[in-house]
Amino acid sequence: MKIYVSSTFEDLKEFRAEVYRQLRKLRADAAAMEDYVASEKRPLAKCLEDVADSDIYVGIFAWRYGYIPKERGNPESRSITELEYRTAGQHSKERLIFLLREDAPWKPSLMDAHAGEGDGGKQIERLREELRTSHTVSFFSTPDELAKEVSAAVANVLLRPVVQLHVGDGRSPATGSQPISTGSVHYSSHGFFLTWYAYCRGSDAAHSVGRIEDVEGKALASGFLVSGVNLHQQLGSELYLLTPGHVIAREKTQGSFNLTVDQARFRLTIPYESEEPIRLTDIVWSSPVDALDLSVIRLQRQPRGASGLTVADRLPVLTSTSGSMEAMFGSSNEPVILIGHPKGGELAFSLGGMLLAYDDTQLQYVAETEAGSAGSPVLNRLWRVIGVHRLRGDIALLNGQGKARVCQAVSLLAVRQALNAQLG
Repeated sequence: MKIYVSSTFEDLKEFRAEVYRQLRKLRADAAAMEDYVASEKRPLAKCLEDVADSDIYVGIFAWRYGYIPKERGNPESRSITELEYRTAGQHSKERLIFLLREDAPWKPSLMDAHAGEGDGGKQIERLREELRTSHTVSFFSTPDELAKEVSAAVANVLLRPVVQLHVGDGRSPATGSQPISTGSVHYSSHGFFLTWYAYCRGSDAAHSVGRIEDVEGKALASGFLVSGVNLHQQLGSELYLLTPGHVIAREKTQGSFNLTVDQARFRLTIPYESEEPIRLTDIVWSSPVDALDLSVIRLQRQPRGASGLTVADRLPVLTSTSGSMEAMFGSSNEPVILIGHPKGGELAFSLGGMLLAYDDTQLQYVAETEAGSAGSPVLNRLWRVIGVHRLRGDIALLNGQGKARVCQAVSLLAVRQALNAQLG
């Protein structure tokens, strides 16, 4: 599988390097400008030939429009970067688009609107708007975040031919519905298939999930790590622990585990260096149990090897969000995966979950969980976090059709919105 990475060069050099490192881990054949000339004024014919020969086009766009070649075959005076994008479309290539977030810190000298010549600023605004409206794009702020987004998107494409497997009548044993494909797990009447690459992705994710313990080492709940920029720019690039507010709170309250940061420890159960638990410093942001029920906690030390989970920029589209409970539970909605420590035991995956419904603050889904699963990340088919598991019980359904025994999580999109409202 050949991948072409397209972008302007000088402003995104560091970002491109991180993307290549991730693609090499996938053993992908990545072709780009670095292979023949590291310059904006690279040979147009060679670039477009490589795009046409590729299987996947990866387009990365910040605030520069790029070099405009003077060739006769460019009557509309398009930049090489835009011509590569359009050539990929003409040859029906898989186009994966990544845009720098509008609020991401960026030097004015690397923005055509401030420092570019001609109408480069208007051109890049036009192109970005077209990309936003024509594609499902992913956004990034840092090189590491971009590399993870590219890796996940490329992996999803690579997995498509693998997961089209059917066993027996191909119906889900839980619902009797048509097969549910996660892009990594395929369900059938005899269970599920987990591809080798999906196994590796899950293993990587598991390195950022651990147990919440008290000072005596008793396991009480689960938690996981994310980079601060996945939640808000002001939190920076360090890793933070996420777990429900009823697990670790600023103060002891009725209905909580009565753990404060000085009484709790976080233990990564797939450690790189030692099995020593990590002490906690302070809660940088929290929401009470009757609201979002979440604590974002600073660690006393940054663990080696764990890179943190990636937070999804959007929630999956549901095929059934209203109507009867039978229709809701019998639909082929989006699968979800949980990783945590049920009953405080070994790290475990819950692979048979299905997202049922969500609103502005919470998610509801069916999944196998136990005491101790609170704080587990709720992951979508691309192993990106969409929520933090809180509980399972007889809960009022979001579609208004009474109660049922389902799971509930706080939506990380709601957490992002709350942080934006508080931090600006």
